Amino acid sequence: MCLACLQDVPRGAEGPVPVFKHRAGQATLAALMVDHSSPREATFIAAGFDTWGGSAFVQARLGLLGKTVFLLAFGFFAVMNALLLGAGGLGILPSLVTQANVMHFLAASVMGALWLIARARPWSLRSLGLLDAGSLLLAGIGLALMAAQPDEKQLMAGLFALAVTMMARAVLIPSTAKRTFCLSWLASAPLLVVSRTVWSIATSSRRTSSSAVSAAPGTSPKSWISASSS
Repeated sequence: MCLACLQDVPRGAEGPVPVFKHRAGQATLAALMVDHSSPREATFIAAGFDTWGGSAFVQARLGLLGKTVFLLAFGFFAVMNALLLGAGGLGILPSLVTQANVMHFLAASVMGALWLIARARPWSLRSLGLLDAGSLLLAGIGLALMAAQPDEKQLMAGLFALAVTMMARAVLIPSTAKRTFCLSWLASAPLLVVSRTVWSIATSSRRTSSSAVSAAPGTSPKSWISASSS
């Protein structure tokens, strides 16, 4: 519906409903797009936020991000461990304290902390920028440590969890494409480093072990042929 078609509506129970006027419509929309943050708040850490709704709107969206990702991650964590406990009983409880489980819980807790902090009190735009970047970085570190083992399944789980987190942020947080791109790389860097480091060590150790087995007496095909011919 265009602005020229908007008309005043009748007076309701709570008074007249505010609408855009035809003459002031464009000016009103332009005013909404103005950055309401102060020049002091317009720092590098907060650059890229779309603040047409004010910092309160950005804070509410950060809280929604923390809530969404925490409920997804912790819900998956709780359901999977509950199924294992139901199948094996309390006797397998110590075996659930693994690197993957602990780091998964800590990464989910980071987003839960973001949810609680965003609900605590009003924060400045600079503080919101720190919360935005810090929560993604800490969650990325936690997921990277979860995958820091020579297990393809854990690496894939960390990659999927990180992708869901970054996708949720891209959808929920009002920011420019440049800020989203930079923060996505920041969150992905720990997992990239871990995958490169851990899997390089794992590959070299496998090559060493296979070379040792091949060099052992009686294990090479040539020795088998010599033994059969003799």
